[in-house]
Amino acid sequence: MAGPWLNRLATQHNAVYTTVDGDQPSNLIGLYTWAKVLGLEVIAAGKSSEYDYIYHQDSGRLDYTDKTVEVPQLSKLWSLPEQNVADTLRLRSEALAMLPQSATPDYCEMNVVANSLGFVPATPTLNYPLCHIHELADVFIPREDGGILSQTGVVDVFNCLRRHDEASFGGGVFIVVRCDDEETWKMLAEKGHVVSRNRRYAALYLP
Repeated sequence: MAGPWLNRLATQHNAVYTTVDGDQPSNLIGLYTWAKVLGLEVIAAGKSSEYDYIYHQDSGRLDYTDKTVEVPQLSKLWSLPEQNVADTLRLRSEALAMLPQSATPDYCEMNVVANSLGFVPATPTLNYPLCHIHELADVFIPREDGGILSQTGVVDVFNCLRRHDEASFGGGVFIVVRCDDEETWKMLAEKGHVVSRNRRYAALYLP
């Protein structure tokens, strides 16, 4: 809220008002800028929440910071279906309703990014889906293509859901871009990049 005023104040006094280099907003703005220089169309820009949701499939227990909860039903929701992605994301969120799924710092940081890029929040409270890293390009895409977004050019946040032996996202940042060249993105998908199942979108990220 104070950013535009602080920027005007800095301009009046011949000072520089900018984001902190190395923090999530500047990392995300840098990732977006890099993509635009390459000529990519950025559909969404976002970050993960600070702490991962770590699931132990053998026991049905999930760790979140210093808390452990029993959620055996999460096993049935572990993978996203081809259809009704939003329904599965809602059920995941409901299964973990006893845990925090949003944070004030995320709202502050995404507001900085939105103001800097000219993007808007995906929803007033942001979506915060519980999803795996490899699902980002299937989640943060337009609804007509199977995702959760009602428009493009948005900022959002996700909660990283992973096994204990998978890499952390830990407050990292990502962008989702549109895939225009089938052969290029087919090759990148074969190399392990995060490309949507319909090959129309890809997620690029800094964990």
